[in-house]
Amino acid sequence: TEPHTRYVALPPEDYEPPRTQYRDAHLLAQNRLPFMTPIVEQTESSLGAATARTERDYFSAKTPCRPGHDRSPMDVDETDADEQWSSPFEEAVADKRKMLQPIRTKTTKGIVTIGGPKPKTTLHTPSAKTSTDGPVHRGPIITDTQCNPMDPQIREAILTALQPPLTSYEGYHEHLDTTSGKTAEIRRYTRQVAQGRKSGAADRVSSSSSSTLALPPLLHFEGIKHAYSVKREVGAGAFAPVYLVENSHPSPTTTDDDDDDNATNENNKHPSSTTTTPHRHRHRLEALKSESPPSAWEFYILRQAAYRLGSSRAAASLVRAHEMHLFRDEGFLVEEFRVQGTLLDLVNAGRAEASAAGAAGGGGGGGGVVVDETVAMFFAVEMLRTVAALHEHGIIHGDLKPDNVLLRLDPPSSSSAVEAADWTPQYARDGAGGWAAKGISLIDFGRGIDLRSFPTDVTFLADWPTSAADCAEMREARPWTFHVDYHGLAAVLHALLFARHLETVAVAPAAEAAPRHGAAETTTTTTTTAGAGALKKSYALKLPLKRYWQTDIWAACFELLLNPAAALADEEGGRFPLTRGMAAVRERMESWLEANCERGVGLKGLLRRIEGAVAQRRRRR
Repeated sequence: TEPHTRYVALPPEDYEPPRTQYRDAHLLAQNRLPFMTPIVEQTESSLGAATARTERDYFSAKTPCRPGHDRSPMDVDETDADEQWSSPFEEAVADKRKMLQPIRTKTTKGIVTIGGPKPKTTLHTPSAKTSTDGPVHRGPIITDTQCNPMDPQIREAILTALQPPLTSYEGYHEHLDTTSGKTAEIRRYTRQVAQGRKSGAADRVSSSSSSTLALPPLLHFEGIKHAYSVKREVGAGAFAPVYLVENSHPSPTTTDDDDDDNATNENNKHPSSTTTTPHRHRHRLEALKSESPPSAWEFYILRQAAYRLGSSRAAASLVRAHEMHLFRDEGFLVEEFRVQGTLLDLVNAGRAEASAAGAAGGGGGGGGVVVDETVAMFFAVEMLRTVAALHEHGIIHGDLKPDNVLLRLDPPSSSSAVEAADWTPQYARDGAGGWAAKGISLIDFGRGIDLRSFPTDVTFLADWPTSAADCAEMREARPWTFHVDYHGLAAVLHALLFARHLETVAVAPAAEAAPRHGAAETTTTTTTTAGAGALKKSYALKLPLKRYWQTDIWAACFELLLNPAAALADEEGGRFPLTRGMAAVRERMESWLEANCERGVGLKGLLRRIEGAVAQRRRRR
C-alpha cells in the first residue's frame, strides 16, 4: 500500500496551549447565550398514598414535558391573510433563538371530576341547596389552615360542594358518561397545518388543501347550537393546548370585520348572577382550550372572577369564558380570543427590532431596553389595578407571567359616535377619553385559587420541585398566599423593562451591609418567622435599574412586590393583601403618566405603533 501523507499545521512560535480546565469558571461566565432559554417544567409525583391508590394510572401516564410537547406560543408560521394571529409580531422575530421564551409552569397532575366520591379532605357541606341567582358561600369548604391549593383532591372537594352547583352555571355542559376522543384528530390536523406553513407553502395550503390537507375537524357539542371548526393551534401549554376555532353561530351584532380588528369586550356589563347575558355575546373567531385530564377548575375561577368584579373597570381585563364541555377523557373550554398577542410577543418583537438595528449599525444588539418606559408603566398600571381587584375579591391568579397577559387595544366605545372616534392623547387614570378601551387581558387561570373556599387564616405550601421562576416563599418552603402573584407581577414588569426573565438575589439587611451599587433602591428588609427564631430576609433585583428611568417609582414597586411582608404595617389590620401599598404605587405611576404622556411621540403614539404592527401583519399575504 502507498503511504498516506498527513499535513499537520504548526502553531506559531509564541503560541502557548491552555493548561487550565476546559470550562474555566471565569471564562464560562463571559460566554452566556444572548437570550433566555425556557424553564422546562417537570411533572411532580408529590401526591399522597390515598391518591396513588385511587389514581394508579397517574404514575404511568405520559409526561407532557417530553420532546414534542414543549412548544412556544410564538411557534406559529405564515398563514392566510384572513386568519387571526395570536402573535402578530412573529414575522419580526424569525430568529427564535433570540426570543424570550415562555416559562413552563409546574403543576400537580391529577383528574378533577364532578359528582364522584367525596375526597378525604376536611370538607364543609352546606345543609340545603340555595337558589342559582349567584354564588353563595356559607363558610369555608376546605377547613384545613395549611394545604396545597393545587392538589386535585382539594379542587374536587370545592367543585363538588359548590352551592349553587357548577351544573347550574350558564355554558357548563357535563358529559361524564361519554368519551370525546377529539384531541387526537385535532392534533393531527393542526400538525399538518403547521408543517405546511413551515415548508413555505401557505398559499398552497389554501389553494390545494383538498389534496394535501384533511378537512378541519368540526366539533359539535350536545346541548348547544354552536359548531366549532378548528383552524390552527395558537398556544401550547403544559397540559392544555389552545386552538383558534370558527364559531358557526356568532352574535348577530358581530361582523367579521369586528372579529378581525378586535374582540369587543363587554366585561363592563357583568350582571350579578352566574347566568350571565354578556357571555352570550359571541364572535366568529374564538379560542378553544383542550385539557387532558379534564378539569372544570379554570371555568369556575373565570366565572367567579367575572361575577365578583361585576361592572368594575378591572373586569374588562379578564378573558371571558363562554362554555365548558367536560367529558370522561378530556375537557374543552371555549374562551374569548384576542388578536393583539401577549406581552411576551411585544417584548420579543422589541428584542428582534433592537437586534436588527444593532446589526445594521455594526453593534451587537440583542440586549438593553426594547419597550419604552412609558408603555411599560402604562401596562404596569393596568396589571396593578387588575391584580389588586382580584385579591380584594378573594381570587389569586397563581400563574402571572408575560405570556399570560394579552394586549387589549380596542377602539374607544361610547354612546356618541363622535366620542367613540376620539381617543385623546392626554392620559386619564379614570379611563376617560377612550383610555378605558386600552389595557391588558389576563388569561390562563388554571392555577387560580378561590380564597373564599378556605379559612381566613389559611396559608399554602408548595410540595412540588421549585425553580427560580417561583416566589421566594415557595423556594424556601415557607407558607405563602398572595406572594405568588406579587412575584409573578414583578416578573412581568421585569420582562417589560429588561427583556429578561426575573432574577433576584438575597441580600443582607441595610443596617448590616452596605448597599450594592445601582441596586440599593430595589432592596427592602423583610422580617419573617421561620422555625423558632426570626429570620431577616430581603430580596433585590439582580440587574440594576437604568439611571434615566423613573428609578424612585420602579424601586418602590419592586420593593413592594419582592418583599411584601415588609409593607404589612401599612395595611389594614396588618394583613394581606397589599391593597394600600399597590394602590399607592399605581397612583404614583398614574400621576407620572398624566404629566408625561405627551413627551416625544407620546403614549398614544407608541400604542398606535403597536396597533399598526398588528394591522400590518394581518394585511400581508
